Amino acid sequence: MPGCVEDKYNFYTNRRLQGDILEKLSAAEERALVATELEVFPLNLYEVRRTVKAILDLFGRNSIFAEYTVHDFSHVEKMLADLEWIIPDRTKDAMTPADWLLVVLSVYFHDLGLVVTEDEFANRDIHISYPGTRSILCGSDPS
Repeated sequence: MPGCVEDKYNFYTNRRLQGDILEKLSAAEERALVATELEVFPLNLYEVRRTVKAILDLFGRNSIFAEYTVHDFSHVEKMLADLEWIIPDRTKDAMTPADWLLVVLSVYFHDLGLVVTEDEFANRDIHISYPGTRSILCGSDPS
């Protein structure tokens, strides 16, 4: 039946095989892609991936978090590849496309908070939540 999930999955697979500019997806992303054809998940996984990659490429440009390991999109790709051995085959078989989509989006988004502009970093003390958060984390009076 036209428009069914399998047809859309085959469409994306065929486009990749024909050499379109779609990026190679991990096995987890391939499984998640099927969920994007469900009415409850109206998103373009390729566009989400492209946007997250562009944002994470900004990580470390201004020496903030310079002591951290690499957290660009290669880190996301490594985590997606690691899912293949972290998640047992029996569990993979039981997971639905929606489960895979939520796992993949979690991997995509988990480090976005590390992308901080120089202005955000310089003005962190005036943000309404920073003094209280600093007090909790450091155990000191924020003033």
